[in-house]
Formats: sequence, C-alpha cells, structure tokens
Amino acid sequence: MGRLSVFEFLMSQHTPLPPDTDANERSNTLGWDSAPEWVRELPFYKHVRKINDPIHGFIRFEPSIWKFVDTRQFQRLRDVKQVGLCSYVFPGGTHTRFEHCLGTGFMASQLVSRLIDQQPQLVSDPTQKNDYKECVTLAGLCHDLGHGPFSHVFDGCVIPELDPSTTWTHEQASEMLLDYMIDDNHIDIKPENVKLIKSLIRGEQFSSNISPWIYEIVANKRNSLDVDKFDYISRDSYYVGAKDLTFDSRGLIEESLVINNEICYPSKMSFKIYDLFHTRYRLFKSIYLHRVNQALDMMVTDIFVQANSRFKFLDIIKDPEEYTYLTDSILLDIERSKSKELVDSRALIRRLRCRDLYKFVNEALILPEKAHKLPSDKGQIEREIVNCSSGDCESFTEKDIFVKISNINYAMKDQNPVDSVSFYRRDNPLVSFKLNRNDVSLLLPSEFSEKKLRVFVRDKSKLESVMVAFRQYKREKLGMTEGKAQEAELKVTPNSKTGKSSAEKSILTKRHDREESK
Repeated sequence: MGRLSVFEFLMSQHTPLPPDTDANERSNTLGWDSAPEWVRELPFYKHVRKINDPIHGFIRFEPSIWKFVDTRQFQRLRDVKQVGLCSYVFPGGTHTRFEHCLGTGFMASQLVSRLIDQQPQLVSDPTQKNDYKECVTLAGLCHDLGHGPFSHVFDGCVIPELDPSTTWTHEQASEMLLDYMIDDNHIDIKPENVKLIKSLIRGEQFSSNISPWIYEIVANKRNSLDVDKFDYISRDSYYVGAKDLTFDSRGLIEESLVINNEICYPSKMSFKIYDLFHTRYRLFKSIYLHRVNQALDMMVTDIFVQANSRFKFLDIIKDPEEYTYLTDSILLDIERSKSKELVDSRALIRRLRCRDLYKFVNEALILPEKAHKLPSDKGQIEREIVNCSSGDCESFTEKDIFVKISNINYAMKDQNPVDSVSFYRRDNPLVSFKLNRNDVSLLLPSEFSEKKLRVFVRDKSKLESVMVAFRQYKREKLGMTEGKAQEAELKVTPNSKTGKSSAEKSILTKRHDREESK
C-alpha cells in the first residue's frame, strides 16, 4: 500500500464527534500524536505562523522570534516610514520600517541557516548552532528598531541640527530599545546572546570566540554586502514604482559559501554584485536625494527644531519608554496642538499640507580635484553665498537659505566595495580570491563617489536673488565657470516682455560690464 496523502491520513484519524464536544477533547481525538514524521514537519501541523510579504512571499519565523515581533517596541515601526517623506514625491512610498525589518530578519535567517546547514563544519556545537541562527535572525529583525520619525530625517537632520557635536545614531537607539523590549516583555534570552545581537547590529565583533563570517550577514563592514541592503533595495524600488531599479538577491544567497571565515560568492556573479551597488547609487540619486524630497526633509527638520522647546528630543532619545512613542505621528500631534509654543511649527505644517514648499535654487557637482575648496561647515558656505549677493537684487540672510552636501557612493565612501568581496570558482570551491575590476568589465566606473552641493530657499520670493549669489559663489569660491548648460538651469519665470528673468538679466549685465572693461 502506498503512502497516504495528507488528506487521507487526517480523514483516517478522524472520529465523528457530537456537536457539543469540548475543543480540547476534540483535539485529542484527532490522532495527532500518531502522525508520521513527514506529517509532523508540515507547516500547518506545527502551526507555523506566516506573513505574506510582497517582496519575499511567505515569511516564517520560529516561535522564539515572534516573541520579539509581538511587542509594542517592535510594533512602533508600523508608524515610521521607511523612506521618510518620499511619499510626497513618489506616492507609493508609504511602506514602513516594520516591513523592512521583517524582510531583513527573514533574509538573515535564510542566509545563516543555509550556510550552517550546508557547511556543518562551520559550527560543530548544536547549542552554538541554534544560538547563531536565533541571534542573526534577531539582529536582522531589530537592526532598525531605533529609527525615529521619518527614519533618516530624524537621526540625519533633526538631531545634528539640535546638537552639532552629537555622535548619536539610530543603531544606538536600537540597542537601547532591544534591552528595554526584553525587560518590559520578560523575554527569556541568554545575556551573552543579547551581547551578540547588539554586536551584529553594529557589525563589530566583540569576542574572538565568535565566527567572523556571521558579522557579514546583517551589517557587513568589510564590503557592505548584506541582507539589509538586499531587502531595502528590492523593497524601496518596488514601493516607489521604480521598476527599472529592481534587484533579485536570491542567487547571491543560494550560492554563497564561507571560505577562510568570509562569505564568498561565485565569480560568475561579480557583475551582478556591481549591479547591486549601482542600483543602490541610482536609488540615492533619483529617489532618496530627490531635490523636492530634500526640501521636504528640511521643512520637517525646521518643524522639529522649532518644536524642541516643547518635546525635548535630546532627552527623549535617552529614554526608552518615551522613545517607544516617538513616531511619525508626532507631526499630527503638533498640527492639532493649541499650544502657543508650537505656532511656528504648525504654520510650517500648513505650508507642507498646501505644498508651499521650500524651493530648490541650483546645484553644483563638485569634481574630486575641487573638493578641497568646499568647506565642510555648511554654515560657512551659507555665509559665503550671502556675501556674494548682488546689491541690485533683493537682500537675503543666512536664515533664508540652506545648503545640502550630498555624498553619493557605492556604500563605502570613495572605495570600490567589490575590491573587498571574495569569490570562488565552482570547480574549486575551497579557494577564495579577489577580482580586479578590469577582469569583470571594461565599462565599470573608475570613480565610486560623487559630491553634490545644493542650495534651497525657505522663502520663494528670495529665489532669484539667491540664484544670482550662488552663481557668483561658484565662480569665486569653487572656480567653476558658466557654460550654456548652467545658463539653461535658471529655474525662474521669464519676464513677459523681455523673455528673460531678472536674475538672468543681472548675470548678463555683469558679463557685459566685464567685457566692456577689457
């Protein structure tokens, strides 16, 4: 007789019961204890909880992992937008850190389990094997636990504006909330495992007894190739509608090996890895650092800075209980408040709602050989732009403008991250090696970082004056000459009679005066 199907087995074990049978008694009569091993391993038999994710399909975790998900500290991430204010530019970008952390935890679990199960010699002790799997999964799950309102707007703009000398990061907040989550929910976990999870979030090895390769899964400091990146590149491009920026990382996970304590990939995937970093670069250039999105970031930063006297954000980031309730919803709290302290913040929120946004003036791509001419202090740049203003134009002050210096790269500053990736060949999977860029393709970039300076105005009536001043600043301070392309970038409304804006006329008049003096 052949093996029974699942349905046949269950029906063979079923005994008709009276309608009023107790639920526990009904369960005991179904014959679950006599089920063969193959039935016991089925997900529905083990009552495995799952989530249907649009990026990864069904996500499953062990019961010990769900204990962390089902806490208010983790659930707060439902109210923290993954890509900040991008939804004002790309309406689909409303996904949250909650989905991203679930996805990162799932991919971390898949990668660590695959490596350990495929290469049992990596971890011989069964207890350590289970600890590694659990800790890596929890590190992926909790790595962004500490993000504040609108994600990187809070830790990258608001906190530095309130305290320029701060070294606070959202990773520090993640560790703080992890400790609080465990204490508040009485989660049973070994203290040494908590230390390991924190070190995995930081990407810093805290003990020589820990295998170095597990630090390359969640926060890879060696070459930045990690599951955090795998998830946010796929997820963010999907939700903002950037169909040309999708990336499938399954092949990298399925064909990875640990050689010499490093996670290595088949050499045939070297170009795919370059493509991943280039996709990340394109996401930053066209989505995250979109000029309107940067204007929105600064508006929300101003809203928070003006509301700081009421909320004391620098104190909140040190208090896990208070920080648990600090989410994007604070914008609504400010908006509906009647407090006189928040009148300026409410006025800015009204501008935000009515799309009366800060305006982009112009930008300059800083060439590497001229980078030394650009001050690192943004306040100094703003003062120098004000000093370059023309007496013929409407005056403005430093408070009317703000500058943004963006460094877009392949995730390792000006370095090529693939130089630090180890590869193997299928015919010899025991030996790892590095690949030279020219061995992959002659059409790969030679530069891996670019710096861009952008100027914005808070009051659009000052737009033309700032535009003239910034052009003068580029010539005097950065040694950048104007070409036809730069002249075409004047983004102001032309005069109906002359066809030229007042800013353009001012520039042309100065140029004419210089030619006359010659």
